[in-house]
Amino acid sequence: MQVQDDNLKYLFLNKWQGFLVFLSLVAGVSFASSGVITWVAANWDYFSSLQKLYGIQLLFILACLIAFWAYWRHTRKNGALKTGLGSQGALFLAAVITGALLALIGQVYQTGADPWTLFAIWSALIPFFLLAAPNAAIALLWCVVMNLAWQLYREDFWGMLSREYYYQALMYAGFNLLLLVLAECNIVRLGDRFRLVPRFLGFFCLWPLLGMDDGNIYDTATSGLTGLLVWVIPVLVFAAGFRYYSRKRVDYFMLANLVGFLSAVVLVRSISFLGLWRMLDGSLFMIASLVLLTAGMGVAAINRLYRKNNPDRGHKSLWPVHLLMVCVVMVVSLLFVLFLAIMNVSFLGSGISLLVIASVICFSGKDPGQEGVVSGSLALIGLGMMAVSLLEIHNDFFRPDKVAVLRLQASAIAAVSMAVYVMFRQVWVRFLSATQTIGLILLVLYTFMGGDDSYGAAEAAFFTLSLHAVPWLALASVVMFVGAHQYEHNALRPLAWALAVNALVLTVLNTLELSGQSGVEQAFGPVDMFRAVLAGLNPLKAGNWGNLVFQCLPAVLVFWGMRKQEGVGRWFTWLVAALVFVLCLYWGNDNGVVYGLILVLLAYQCRDWVLGGTGAIAMIGFLWMFYYQMVLSLLQKSFLLLGTGLVLLTVTVTCRHWLRKGREEHDMETAQATETPPQPASVAAAKARGLLPLMTVLGMVSVLTVANWGIWTHEAILRTGQRVVLALAPVDPRSLMQGDYMSLNFELVNHLRTAAQATQSANKDKDANRQKPRQGFAILSIDDKGVASLAGVSQTYPSMILADGKTVIMRYKTGPFGTVSLASHEYFFPEGQGSHFAQAKYGEFRVRKDGKALLSGLLDENLNRL
Repeated sequence: MQVQDDNLKYLFLNKWQGFLVFLSLVAGVSFASSGVITWVAANWDYFSSLQKLYGIQLLFILACLIAFWAYWRHTRKNGALKTGLGSQGALFLAAVITGALLALIGQVYQTGADPWTLFAIWSALIPFFLLAAPNAAIALLWCVVMNLAWQLYREDFWGMLSREYYYQALMYAGFNLLLLVLAECNIVRLGDRFRLVPRFLGFFCLWPLLGMDDGNIYDTATSGLTGLLVWVIPVLVFAAGFRYYSRKRVDYFMLANLVGFLSAVVLVRSISFLGLWRMLDGSLFMIASLVLLTAGMGVAAINRLYRKNNPDRGHKSLWPVHLLMVCVVMVVSLLFVLFLAIMNVSFLGSGISLLVIASVICFSGKDPGQEGVVSGSLALIGLGMMAVSLLEIHNDFFRPDKVAVLRLQASAIAAVSMAVYVMFRQVWVRFLSATQTIGLILLVLYTFMGGDDSYGAAEAAFFTLSLHAVPWLALASVVMFVGAHQYEHNALRPLAWALAVNALVLTVLNTLELSGQSGVEQAFGPVDMFRAVLAGLNPLKAGNWGNLVFQCLPAVLVFWGMRKQEGVGRWFTWLVAALVFVLCLYWGNDNGVVYGLILVLLAYQCRDWVLGGTGAIAMIGFLWMFYYQMVLSLLQKSFLLLGTGLVLLTVTVTCRHWLRKGREEHDMETAQATETPPQPASVAAAKARGLLPLMTVLGMVSVLTVANWGIWTHEAILRTGQRVVLALAPVDPRSLMQGDYMSLNFELVNHLRTAAQATQSANKDKDANRQKPRQGFAILSIDDKGVASLAGVSQTYPSMILADGKTVIMRYKTGPFGTVSLASHEYFFPEGQGSHFAQAKYGEFRVRKDGKALLSGLLDENLNRL
């Protein structure tokens, strides 16, 4: 398809140096953005509150000014009517800093760890930057922030998939559908060549409509209508979506997503109709067959459409179909496992039987129209049954006789899995069979490292095995990918993907293991912090020399790719490779960011944009997991991220200047040879038009207005509000963007909850658990020590209150299930100081005359500020 060819040409530039500059720009902006957010979350008390607030505002203004400067240079030199990568990256950074600024305001003024309001305000400010520099990155950030705001407000995404909240799911899906329409109408303006924004929104348009039966829907008055909607709406949405994305705008990923959604609907409706939980004989087999039939018909339709649109490509691999079949086969295999367990049938015998049937169907040529869906699915289900049979010998796992049997059986199943890899040609069959083979080999190696059957020894053995296996799996995947591309051996690609996925899974498990370990102490000074970072990032501290190979892979890929590039000096090649090696070595072996970089560099070498997307998603995911690791403090992580980002951005500017200088000299020589004078810079600048200056100014004014209005309002309350002290009992979690905080449980809340329940009983509220949030006013009486107690409640502001300083009015809210909330139930503090604030016994508020309150500090048992 021509669109895919254009995408490949766009992503994989003609020269390595151009791709590396683009990659360093994107990675530099990503690392810098993550560093700013992590620095805010660290709540470093080295600076005062106002210094932090106005310092990050200066950083925001600087990002906007850099966008202006990049836009001016781009228009002055090229006369283009659109923004360049420099201005787009700067405005993306400004959009991220906006969220960090809002988080910092909530952190400084203790407005509560209720992040949905932060994300809602943030989503209202991002459109200024999106209009200034339309691009897929800012648009995707906007969609993510809006969906996070909705989900944080709901606090239960999986609950939305049930029938009980189906009307809320319809609203949520409709909201994302509106965004999807906007994205489709502006796909060219966004420059979203890979359709990242529509594909992200397509997921949230479909899956909330699943409508799983929770068992309580039939007790409500609207069960009949809801029961009809959960059957009709998914089918109508599937039909409309499949028609649009197969005729109007062909997108095979969206079509595969629609088929996967319909298969999930069939699964859920079949479970409800056939009665899985009543364990009817044969129901699981029927459900699995229906799901497989639905997916098979969808895959056949997508493949026919692909061959119709691309008659010259034959049976070329279509990765969305492979991804769909991998997911479907895994679900169907689980259903077959449950069916055989209920029927008390041997897993090993069933697996061998299914493999024989699959082989007969495949080699008899009876399954050509379905692209081998039936035979391939049966083969994989058979392999799954054989692998599950290993669970029958899980007792006394490390006994010598049990271990010997386990090793022999696992090795035999691994050999059968590789035989399936050789016999079947479907990419998704080969991928899953190779993945199972690698997993079984790792299981056999694990048995040699277990030692005994204790939980601690088994966990330590698994961590050691995965830690040492990741570098070699990564190296093997690189060799396989390069060999498949270099020698056009497509049969090696599924094996390469299986190695890469296993390496990613093990890296995730290693990262999660490190997240539970305590790290270095909090560093309060810049020098101590820098020393702690260097001490904590020794890549060989675990004695894993294979990890050094892992750290070298990115540099080797860069050097190998640039070695024959024209116009690139050997010194530049060595310099870039050395810089990549130092950065990877600096990151150490504490997360999988390095492996994500390996996949991205490998994608360029192999011209595989799916592999590049996987690497980019891996880097983003591991950066998010890096936030929750305890090996390093948040402050140390912020400096690590910011330092990496600044180095990459500096490299970007330097290399772009060097490349531009060489390109200008080449253009000048070409112009002299053809006697065509270059266009004057003044004419090019005069042609430049765009919304960037106007929308950036509006965005700056809006963000600074919202931020400083919040600062001024909160400062006024702290300065003039009446002091109120409430008794509390704290605990200690971590916020998404605002860092460590203590969750505060005030005694006043218990009294207000009792009063609210009494009011609901008096009003005979039949739906008290689902009532909308309501505002009330607590009448507080202040004793001689300044501690407040509840004197009464009112639904309206009580105007007749004595102004004697002994009575204070404070707002509160009642929500679903009898919850009661004050102005803040959380107190943010610098990381590492939880034990200090754990001794708090009281919370101090400042209350304005209209009842608006702000948490100003925590007090000990003697009412002294901590």
